[in-house]
Amino acid sequence: MVRTVDNCQEKTVNYCECTARLQSRGSAAAVSNIRKVIIKNTERLLQIAYSIIELVNRQELRVTSKKLINNYLHESLHVAYAAKAREAVERYVNEDPLPTLEEVRAKHAALGMAALNEVDHLILKLEHEGRRLDEL
Repeated sequence: MVRTVDNCQEKTVNYCECTARLQSRGSAAAVSNIRKVIIKNTERLLQIAYSIIELVNRQELRVTSKKLINNYLHESLHVAYAAKAREAVERYVNEDPLPTLEEVRAKHAALGMAALNEVDHLILKLEHEGRRLDEL
């Protein structure tokens, strides 16, 4: 079921979470714009998570798998969005944990940009998008 607030569909952002974050904001137009930014950034975060999983599993995700990952993201008890996304990916993949941001940075510092693989680049993107969402 898709709930709407001010004619803005809440697909990926938890309805209550989004509404609670925005209650203290200014005018209705400002709230609507902020809501759109949150939804857009959450979509980007999910797309990066999907890309990591597809790369690790070496197969494309189905719609039902994407819904499950989305559910994992919203079930997470972490506060930071990057940690939520990381937990959702690790929970779905069921393999070794993903390299942490510190590990990726250390690898880059020691061996340079050429040493980073595609998963490392996606992890950096995931952390970046997560921080952007946390700042809203």
